[in-house]
Amino acid sequence: MILVLTSCSKESSEAEEAITMGENKNITSVKIVSSNTISQKGEVEVGGNALVLDDFNTGPLAQQSSNTIGTENYDQNGASIQGDKRTVVTRIKKNQDVQSLKTKISNGKIIASIGYGITGVIELQYGWGMPKKLNLDLSGYQYMNVEYEGKSNFGRVYVDLFSNGPNRAFWRGAGNPTDVYQGSIASNGSNRPFVLKIPLVQFTSAQDNAGIENKFTMDDVDNIKVYFITQSTPGLNFAVKKIWFE
Repeated sequence: MILVLTSCSKESSEAEEAITMGENKNITSVKIVSSNTISQKGEVEVGGNALVLDDFNTGPLAQQSSNTIGTENYDQNGASIQGDKRTVVTRIKKNQDVQSLKTKISNGKIIASIGYGITGVIELQYGWGMPKKLNLDLSGYQYMNVEYEGKSNFGRVYVDLFSNGPNRAFWRGAGNPTDVYQGSIASNGSNRPFVLKIPLVQFTSAQDNAGIENKFTMDDVDNIKVYFITQSTPGLNFAVKKIWFE
């Protein structure tokens, strides 16, 4: 079985500040489902109708490390990335104890370690800085899925979907007990993969540019941002192997 989270709720202002944005809504429930299967290798297998945003098998990133307040951007190209390009953005908002934020992409996963006391974010961008947008039709999909390799400590996940310029739909996940986001461990002590399952119907539309007539629509998603955020004292460590729609 796979641990799956659905939907989420009210957010702390510091998490929003970490990504320099400003909305918050939604609520949480947790359930165990088996719509995906786990292979003998312990990997989540997606269905044949899935649209994979990124499986991290292409576009490697050597380990990057920072402990200064500010933002860094790293571009990668790869055939298994929607639009053939991702940008990894690392942002440190607060770092009183001068600890490090580290991230790398290798062996089919993105690995992140955000140090003790840091308020920060690791952001994945798709469809940005390209002559052609993603133009994804997500109207036939129900969920956006984020597969973690195994047990992690607590961190928030936010998502923005953009169409027609700045107009977007956003999802803000929070209000969960810490152990829910930590994932699953088998009785023998080994990690189990788990999936954060986000219903697309729970995205909230935002008309950020009133001068543009065309509003956000799920059948023409041009750009996507996925944020992994921490503002808790212990920091955040995680590995994500795949992001997809089904």
